[in-house]
Amino acid sequence: MLFLKNKKFTHLLISLIALILIIISIFIFRNTGLNDVSESSINKSTDYAPSIGNKDAKNKVIEFMDYKCPFCKKFENSVYKNLEKKHILYGDTEFRVVNASVLGDDAVLASRAAHALNIYYPEKYWDFHHKLFKIQPNHENKWITAKLIDSELEKLDIPQNKLKKIKRDYKTKYSKSWELANEDKKLYKKFNNQYVPSVYVNGKFIKDPYS
Repeated sequence: MLFLKNKKFTHLLISLIALILIIISIFIFRNTGLNDVSESSINKSTDYAPSIGNKDAKNKVIEFMDYKCPFCKKFENSVYKNLEKKHILYGDTEFRVVNASVLGDDAVLASRAAHALNIYYPEKYWDFHHKLFKIQPNHENKWITAKLIDSELEKLDIPQNKLKKIKRDYKTKYSKSWELANEDKKLYKKFNNQYVPSVYVNGKFIKDPYS
């Protein structure tokens, strides 16, 4: 009888410990966030990404985005503008973008063009970036074409020798911009993102990017 009582006590103790561990796990999960990552890891991994602001700033805001995503456009028109005014221009924040390109081949084409521009004439990268969101239509059908991209690039007053390199690079398979666009997509998966925009601040995943 004593053996049975001890056995029941042991089972009860194990069940109690398991319950406590589950409660602790739930608490930690809710407070750390589903996609929180190593700050040093995401900063190092996205070091090549187009950025604006002070490279040595204490804060790094990283957005995984898609030029065809209407929610990314919403982020661009609200949160980004506020972030730029209050933090990026103030010097305490660096903002980086990773082109996840999850909404089709034309989104990938835009990513390659953006990277090519950032490689050969970065002074005009953000003008191009903002313009693509500005002309984004109210649908997710295919709308980004090489013709549209070339037209927008030609409006940016880029020196002709640079413009030719940009156009050639983003249209050429296995080029620099092609590889960087692929790297963007790999990082989107590496950090287990499920949607765009996915935003991180110093490695912390922001559940509501519009907050």
